[in-house]
Parts: sequence; C-alpha cells; structure tokens
Amino acid sequence: MSIVQGRGSIPIQRSISQLLVFLTVSLVIFGGTLGAYTKFSKGGLTHDVFLKDRQMSNVRLVLFTSHHTVVYAGTDVVVLPTSEIMKIVAHPTDQQQQRWP
Repeated sequence: MSIVQGRGSIPIQRSISQLLVFLTVSLVIFGGTLGAYTKFSKGGLTHDVFLKDRQMSNVRLVLFTSHHTVVYAGTDVVVLPTSEIMKIVAHPTDQQQQRWP
C-alpha cells in the first residue's frame, strides 16, 4: 500500500519510519540544547530551597513536578522529592541586581 499511486510513490511504512526518525532526532537536539542552555546560563533566578531537614542556598531550579524537583547546586544536579520541600524562595542573581535599580 502506498500514499500516492504511480511513479515515485513511497510506501506508508517507510513514511512512518522516516517521521519517527525525524521526531526522535528533533527531540534529542531540542533536549540537548535546552539542557546546555540551562546548565551554562548565568542569568535567571537562584533559589533558596527549605527542606524538612536542611536548607539549600543559591540553587537554580531546573524542573518542578508534582513528584520530583530538579535543581542545580553549583555543578551538581540534585533530584529532590517534592514532598520534602517546605518552601522555595526566589531571588535575582548578582547580575540582575546590578541591572535593576
């Protein structure tokens, strides 16, 4: 079975395979770019995260879901259970404080 009958027609299985490969490659490129931007960007907010048993200061928030929260603490990626977080306080970085009077 083909999409268009006649000369140069592409079988539907091949079209679906090409679409899946394209989507996979696109998602890998998008994810890698977003990850690199998040990791190496100096702008944005830093946060103080208050947990039930300790506090983490000057971390950058990467992902916040109902079950887990991901933060950058210096060069370390830390995954925390969201249920352990009591409070998150955002504050601008030093670069943003200089731009905002």
